[in-house]
Amino acid sequence: MISKTNRNQRQRDPKAEKERLYAELFAPYERIHPYSLHFVHNATTRDELKMLIDTAQTTTNFVFDTESNCLTNFPSITQVMFMKQIHENSLVLIIETAHLPVESSYEFLPRKQLFNCIFRSQSHIYTWGAILDELAPFLQFNLFHLPVPSYIHNTQQVFKLWFND
Repeated sequence: MISKTNRNQRQRDPKAEKERLYAELFAPYERIHPYSLHFVHNATTRDELKMLIDTAQTTTNFVFDTESNCLTNFPSITQVMFMKQIHENSLVLIIETAHLPVESSYEFLPRKQLFNCIFRSQSHIYTWGAILDELAPFLQFNLFHLPVPSYIHNTQQVFKLWFND
């Protein structure tokens, strides 16, 4: 028991030092974009989905991230931010894959249309990591297909270069 406690303490010390260093080097994050949060699942209304589709059609920049269940590693959440100008309200979508309507239902179609609008050829998709790594586990939900025709930007690579510089 003592050795495990000592090991945990040794692991926490470098992390605490790293956090202290970051606090000295960087100001706390303050968002510059106003945003509204929308959960997309089986209870999302047709009117809200229509508004999301209409907004996606007039947006060209999207920030994309995915999350899996930490216990099962099953794909669970897709996060999409519709990037607007700094003072415009940006939409942030949280798509809950465990709570989507059945694919064969009429309610599924607008959700698929939403992804078609996001992944169109004029869109720029910004991801943290390779797009295939992000999206491949979510193919099973049939909301989109790979490859996507959009311009893909892996911001992780750019960030690493900037940060290490």
